[in-house]
Amino acid sequence: MKAGDPVVHEQHGVGRFVELVQRVVQGATRDYLVIEYAPSKRGQPGDRLFVPMDQLDQLSRYVGSESPTLDKMGGGDWTKRKAKARKAVHEISAELIKLYAAGRPRRATRSGRTPSGSGNWRTPSATSRRPTSSPPSPR
Repeated sequence: MKAGDPVVHEQHGVGRFVELVQRVVQGATRDYLVIEYAPSKRGQPGDRLFVPMDQLDQLSRYVGSESPTLDKMGGGDWTKRKAKARKAVHEISAELIKLYAAGRPRRATRSGRTPSGSGNWRTPSATSRRPTSSPPSPR
């Protein structure tokens, strides 16, 4: 990741990676990723979030358009965007289920033919049969 790359935080939305910094908190030195978000007030600098390295699972690379709009920390835009995306995924999956159900191949009928008429079930010949047990012993 390089400075300026867009990232997505699970709770705060789309931000921009700024840098990796070290900070001393309660006597312990820890590494943090600094993520910048849209400013909460016009004319102000963007809000910054310090994400500890042990919480990197909450971040992912942004995949999408070249220049995404940054979310505001604590704003409702990210929540609305996630809900809209969930709804779209649900609708797409429902359509896929319908398409797959309509195009699913059917089972063979009792006549031994497939519905498409692609062939008959093969009946084994007398030479291809295997004995199920040893031959009967002579009496």
